[in-house]
Amino acid sequence: MIRLAHVTDLHLGEADPALVQALAADLRAARPDALLVGGDLTRAARGVEFTAAWRLLDSVAPDIPALAVPGNHDIPHWDLLERFFAPRADWQAALPQRACMVLELPGLSVIGLDTVSRAHWHFDWSAGGVSARRMRALREALETRRSRRCVVLTHHPLLHPAWAAHRRPVRHAATALELLREHGVELILSGHLHRAALLRDQGRPWQLITPSALSARGGSPNGWTLLEVGPDSITPHGRTGFLELA
Repeated sequence: MIRLAHVTDLHLGEADPALVQALAADLRAARPDALLVGGDLTRAARGVEFTAAWRLLDSVAPDIPALAVPGNHDIPHWDLLERFFAPRADWQAALPQRACMVLELPGLSVIGLDTVSRAHWHFDWSAGGVSARRMRALREALETRRSRRCVVLTHHPLLHPAWAAHRRPVRHAATALELLREHGVELILSGHLHRAALLRDQGRPWQLITPSALSARGGSPNGWTLLEVGPDSITPHGRTGFLELA
């Protein structure tokens, strides 16, 4: 049995310090074999926020592998020069050496897909997109993965639940989903919406949306997801209320 911790939308810079410590304690108690970090580690993509986020995650288990994708809050918002020409510079500088975009575990491949966009033709620049270059990289990762079973990690959901139908869709999401279906991906893990959901009515891959681990925005209980991966199953366990349990 492999135990994976999916943590997303930390928003360090606005989080309650007591909740930060409670989250770290709950993650340590779960003893995951790997961390899946779904982006929005920061509130405003500041270096001090990235440092605080990885200090928190490293305190859980500094020696286990971590797969990390950025979120829309992890690139500069107001500094347009940096946003367009070096949007992930601070994100990359903060990544520990153990962080990767493809994680090979016994009997399971986990692939990260960066869905963050610098700009759109509409006003919601927080919406995601999958460029042609990222689509090619995704295809290559799927074709060269070691395991038949596969999970993909994104920040933005490739499908929105009914209660989020008003949100802008990820650009080229349909093409990405078709590619994942062609390659037999079982599950897509995402965040961004700050509210939990499990979408199974569209066929495989299923999509699991994990709520924000620390942010108070969204009106939903904070949480993270523990995934137990067996030989033929992936079982998600939502973890909430860790402040009260700490």
